[in-house]
Amino acid sequence: MHYLTYAKYIYAMAFLGRDEEIQELRNRTGGPGPALTLVTGRRGAGKTALLRATFDETTAGSRILWYRAPPLPDAGQRALLAATVASFLEERAAEPPVEPPDSDAPWPEILEPLDAWLYRTRTPSVLVLDAWERLVGAERRLPGIVADFWAGVRRRGLPLHLVLASRPGEVTDAFRGDGPLADWVGPVLHLGPLPFREVVGRLAPDAPARDRIRLHAVIGGWPEVVARVPVGRSLERSLEEAVLGAKTPLLRWGQELLEREVQSPARYAALLRAVSRGEREWGGIRDAIPDFTSGGQMAPYLQRLEEMELLTVERSLDASPRSRRRRYRVNDPFVAFWFRFVLPHLGELERGEGSALWRERIRPRLDEHVGLQFPGLCREYLARHGDEALGAVAREAGGLWGAGYDLPVAATLRSGAVVYGSARWTGEAPGEEVVDAIEEDLGRTRYGFGREARLRVVFTVPDPAEGLLRRAARDEAVAVVGAGDLVGEGEGPRR
Repeated sequence: MHYLTYAKYIYAMAFLGRDEEIQELRNRTGGPGPALTLVTGRRGAGKTALLRATFDETTAGSRILWYRAPPLPDAGQRALLAATVASFLEERAAEPPVEPPDSDAPWPEILEPLDAWLYRTRTPSVLVLDAWERLVGAERRLPGIVADFWAGVRRRGLPLHLVLASRPGEVTDAFRGDGPLADWVGPVLHLGPLPFREVVGRLAPDAPARDRIRLHAVIGGWPEVVARVPVGRSLERSLEEAVLGAKTPLLRWGQELLEREVQSPARYAALLRAVSRGEREWGGIRDAIPDFTSGGQMAPYLQRLEEMELLTVERSLDASPRSRRRRYRVNDPFVAFWFRFVLPHLGELERGEGSALWRERIRPRLDEHVGLQFPGLCREYLARHGDEALGAVAREAGGLWGAGYDLPVAATLRSGAVVYGSARWTGEAPGEEVVDAIEEDLGRTRYGFGREARLRVVFTVPDPAEGLLRRAARDEAVAVVGAGDLVGEGEGPRR
């Protein structure tokens, strides 16, 4: 496999998990082709690491041409890609030989020799263009140029897999709607945060279930963050070594992230801080930030944060697609933790006052923070592991809210059953009154109306009261999912 020197200079991060995604990408590129695959994910999601793990030296029966675009303008990109193609052709001679592209060749002439080599050798191959957004930034017409190249590959049935890796956003418009590559791309392979069990299995495999849940509610699942957190430490020690010290690797993480992405980070940071503290509705967010005098002024900032995959817009599961019944949440716990607890105290932390900040500002409010993240973990459990407790995983998972009702966890399972759930991180042992409250709320929504199986599920870290356990034992429509169940070490649902 040929790697340009720059392609070897990738983010120094041990690859974390992604076994499912690796296998899926290998399956997609294992056939003869032609086929086009788009891999997306925000900065730090591990796209390059995924490609490296998928197309390693042991990849059999294929030839890999991998180009990771550096941050260069058009001429620099063309020269480097031409050199990569030339080296690839030199190592794999064809008969008759294929002339390599010139270093100053235009884009079509860089790709034409590869087309000719494929036609002459019929060798199953993979072309990886990593950091697609940089290539499009250098030449806006590139999607159309690649589409013309790909049309020729398809027309002649050449055995090529084209894999494009990109950050999401408008640079991927070429793969949607009337975009030049929309008709040929398969399902997008999107990389979000790592799953809960994968993260805590790496960082705290032997910790009690409650501690693992709390750790994830702070550290989250972005690979670039998880890779910098020490393994086997308590939460306090992990934060001390990775976040809250003057020289720790994640101290300025959120600040640097915004500075890389936007020109004026202040309002974006204010929005993330407001949502991280529990503001979810449009009006509440606007009122929390005096700089915004109108919703229209705030809207483009929220949209940009959504494109950056820092904020997620959610609609109640019983709402129509055009409904304004929407809420905002920070899409990863560490993003929420950093903008809530680290951003306003950067000066103190840079002076080495992390221990005092933990004692006085963070630890007293940590349960509130974890409580805001806990429903998201319960939804992930239903989507990934719901079969352990309820016989099937979720087809869709989210929340339900409206006039007089608010259920933080709800889902439709692949079995057809509908879940209505509560989520309790701390406080008193939940009793039968929790099920009664769920019953009252589900009576106010049409979601799941008419379904035979309508399950009332209590997600709880505090041990449930005996009354709740007795009710779950006699009523098949009631289930209790505890901390052990969430981490995969429970004895099954209490129902």
